[in-house]
Order: sequence, then C-alpha cells, then structure tokens
Amino acid sequence: MNFRNLIFFLAASLSLSCSPSSPSKSGPVPGAESNSIAWFIDTFGLVNHAPLDHYLDNLEDKLAKAAQVANLKFTRKHSGVSSWAVNSWKLLVLDIDSENAFFAGDNVILLTKGLLRNLQNEAELAAIVAHEMSHSLLGHVLQSPRPPDGHTNAPQYYFSIGNEIAADVMSTHILELAAYDISHALTALDIIYRQNQRKPFSENADWVKKRQAMLLKLIATRPQPKYSISNTREFARMKRYLNRFQKVS
Repeated sequence: MNFRNLIFFLAASLSLSCSPSSPSKSGPVPGAESNSIAWFIDTFGLVNHAPLDHYLDNLEDKLAKAAQVANLKFTRKHSGVSSWAVNSWKLLVLDIDSENAFFAGDNVILLTKGLLRNLQNEAELAAIVAHEMSHSLLGHVLQSPRPPDGHTNAPQYYFSIGNEIAADVMSTHILELAAYDISHALTALDIIYRQNQRKPFSENADWVKKRQAMLLKLIATRPQPKYSISNTREFARMKRYLNRFQKVS
C-alpha cells in the first residue's frame, strides 16, 4: 500500500486516485473487507487468463512459504508484538492501467494490470507482493477500513508511515527467504509512487524518502547472498500476454 489514506475511486479517466487526507474518525466497518473486494471487482473487472493465474499462484505459493518462516522469526524476536497466522493469499489482477497494489483483506491482494505491465522483473513483483503480505501478517488492514467515500462509494483504507515501514522491513525478510534480490524493492517502490499519474502531494514525497532511506539501510546491512533471483522466463511470458491483452467490452 502506498499512501497514508488510500481512497480509490472510479474517476472520469477510469484511473485509481489517492488522497493523503486525515483518516475518518468512524473506525473500521463490519464486513468492509469483503465489500471492498467486491467493489473493486465490480467497478474495474478482472484480467482472466489461466496461464497468468497459474503464474501468480506459483509466485504466491513460493512467497507464502517464505512468509510463514519470516512471520515466525518476527514473533520470536518481537515478544509481545502480535502478528497474524496467514497460510495463503489470492492474487487478483484488476483490469485497469494505473499502477497500484494493495492488500484488501480476506487474504486477497489486488494488483493492477498497469503495474504488471510496467514492472521490469519478477523480483520487483515479488517485493510488492511480499510488502502486501506483510500488511496482512502484521494486522494492518484490520485497523484500516473506513466508511466508503460519500461521493463514489469507493472503499477507503488508512495506513500510517509506521505501518508502511514495518511492512517494508518484514517484506525484505520474505524476499531473502524466497531467494529474491532485495535491492529490487527500491525500484518497485519507485514504480508504485510514480507521480505522472497522480496529483503531487508534498507529504507523499516525504514518505517516499523515509521508505527509501529505510530500504537502503536494510540492503546495505544485509549479507549478500551467493545466489538471488531477479527475473524468470515465466515473468517475461506474463508481460508479453498483458502487453497484448485487450479488454473485452
């Protein structure tokens, strides 16, 4: 998740937009997770393609196994800090050209077609998915749902900078355990925060710098593995399909 107060809505250009305004005081809404997922699917639709689904299922399985180990180590190291035992997630691709990814609750991670098209390698994708898995494991989404936006009925989520950095830290452990090059978490962050498709928020720029600084510190202090994954042929095939994909009206 990439902004403090994520408000996703269907704009005139059919792109996802976000606002960093203060969170609502009303608190979490019962059933908000399931309602949010349904809203996104009904509003934007999904990219349905069996080979793409198979590829994402395999990626999820690999990262999920690493996430269980990372979560166990986290709970042992941080006694008294709660985390959530999640065994698996479902990765779904929204049929929209803007670049975004977010954990929507109910063990569902939503990715956008535009994001997958613009990622350069599988390590970047793994970094983004691991980050959203970390939000799930750390229980952030349970604190985040707010009443729908009054103008568009779009779901709203609130994530603090502390939530984002905590998810960044855990996600690098997941990437290491899955043998991915964690340096690609930095380039993935740059893609997620691209400003050419979003209104410029000065606060957002400060958040980017804080997250970049933390990731640089983590990368510099971790031992370099003898072998790590940056890209795969399966990722290249997935991108070729998405670049040819045309929405069926």
